[in-house]
Amino acid sequence: MEVLWWSLLALAAVLFVVMHAVAFPLLFFRVNFEAPAVGRGVRVVAEPDGASIVYEPEAGIRKYVYQYIVSERGGKKRLILRIDDRLRYLSFDVALYGADNKVFRLLRVEQIVTRSGYTDEIELPGDPAYVTLYLNAADDQKFKNPLRGKVSGKKWAAFLLCALATEFICVFLGKLCLAKLFGGVFWESIVFSSSGNILTALLCVMVVAVNALIMLVYVRCKVVRRSRRG
Repeated sequence: MEVLWWSLLALAAVLFVVMHAVAFPLLFFRVNFEAPAVGRGVRVVAEPDGASIVYEPEAGIRKYVYQYIVSERGGKKRLILRIDDRLRYLSFDVALYGADNKVFRLLRVEQIVTRSGYTDEIELPGDPAYVTLYLNAADDQKFKNPLRGKVSGKKWAAFLLCALATEFICVFLGKLCLAKLFGGVFWESIVFSSSGNILTALLCVMVVAVNALIMLVYVRCKVVRRSRRG
């Protein structure tokens, strides 16, 4: 019988890890981005092996960024900024929009400018239909960024309910297995003790709170994917 209880204990551990590391992020934490479209495409430049779209940024940052250009070559899209010759450092976010006009990825880029008047090329993931640029900092000048990423309250509530159910199943199953394995003739008193079960329930709530905090950090990190260059 020991093999059965060890197997159930391992199953509870695997269930806990898989639900929190894989299932919950996929089910509840696909971040919805709110990125007001700013800037506009001004012309398309045809090239032998692709094309480039020249964008004009919003008026508030044109003093620092004159244009940004998305070029497609060899099936990959790349971004480069034409900037003020005096700039030596830039921090900016790039919102990538799909054909459905929704943001599917945000990139945060920080660069030390090594070529006067231009940033280094940035390879864009996926296949964006168009991009929007938001400036965070240009040398010592800071800018307010309008980008927002969030998970809906309904998804948070569903996560908390599912996490609580998972915690109770895994913790109480684990407690039963440990009691059967190590409690001997006293296993029933361990499993059915009122005070013990209250403490176990409190432990489950604490684990849910810790997991919620971890998921909050996960969401905040996912909202903007950071990339440092230069």
